[in-house]
Amino acid sequence: VQQLTDNAAALARSEMNPQFEGRLIWLRQQRDALAASFAAGEQQIIDASIDIASATMACALQQKSQQQADAIREDKLQIDTQTLADTLCSMVSNLAQTPLTTDAIDVLQKNLNQQRDSWKALTAEQPVQPLLQMKISKAIDTIEGFLTAARYLTEHHDTLANLQKEISEQTQF
Repeated sequence: VQQLTDNAAALARSEMNPQFEGRLIWLRQQRDALAASFAAGEQQIIDASIDIASATMACALQQKSQQQADAIREDKLQIDTQTLADTLCSMVSNLAQTPLTTDAIDVLQKNLNQQRDSWKALTAEQPVQPLLQMKISKAIDTIEGFLTAARYLTEHHDTLANLQKEISEQTQF
């Protein structure tokens, strides 16, 4: 019983190590096996030490679980960021095929806004790798520039068409 008490107290004072859980299980088994042999107060001392050791192990398991969750979240962030970069690069590649119509420009603007919102959400969680950040920012700037130019051309397309019509009418006159 004294050896069990000493071992439980030593485990309660120790830090987490590879043998910690096995020692804790063994102490619980020994406590249960020797329960009839305890003098007054010995069980409470052993139980208190085992409770401290259990709390230490629970805390260590929680930290390990948190570290794993953080690693998973970081991996997901990297994957999501790379997916966003790929999507934006694809959008830039497809700009040449975008018709210069108001509807097509509005769809492209809506898509860009969605990607920009995704980008803001990703960067709010954690900083992104500088090269990837630069790639995404450049793609967004390119698409915004295209949208500005496309809007200008579509707005002035009607004016140009009207001028061409007037020239055609004057030539016929």
